[in-house]
Amino acid sequence: MAIKKNKEKPLGLIVQAAKLKKHYPKSRIITKPDQLMWKWNLSPSFWSDSYDIKILYKIGCHPDVFVINTKLQRYPGKNYLPHVYDTSEQRLCLYYKKAREWKSDMFITDTIIPWTSEWLYHYEIWAGTGKWCGKGIHGSLKPLQSEKKKSLD
Repeated sequence: MAIKKNKEKPLGLIVQAAKLKKHYPKSRIITKPDQLMWKWNLSPSFWSDSYDIKILYKIGCHPDVFVINTKLQRYPGKNYLPHVYDTSEQRLCLYYKKAREWKSDMFITDTIIPWTSEWLYHYEIWAGTGKWCGKGIHGSLKPLQSEKKKSLD
């Protein structure tokens, strides 16, 4: 007997956009036939700074989350940001893709946005202490291009 794999049915971009607009009515949403872009100002706690966030989501891909319009500060002596795919782009690593913690049948509002807020909360602790208190698995940390060149000289 063959084992049937459970294949999720992706939520449509319009469905994702409608829920984003319902929960964040003043946010900026742009949809194209195969892609959604969402921008919002997010604050992880009452005492936190607020951050401009951009989420790019293309059907069949994982959402990409960026902190925009603000250069995230690094802890003194560190030439990288923790748990990012790219320090210069400030593209956040929110979950372990190979573990399928996020699937295309999940709402961005219920997963990616709270995970982004949690990442920002842990980032603020790291920026002050140098210790990442959040969970996670991440491969090699990628420093800024300009700092890579400095280390080669």
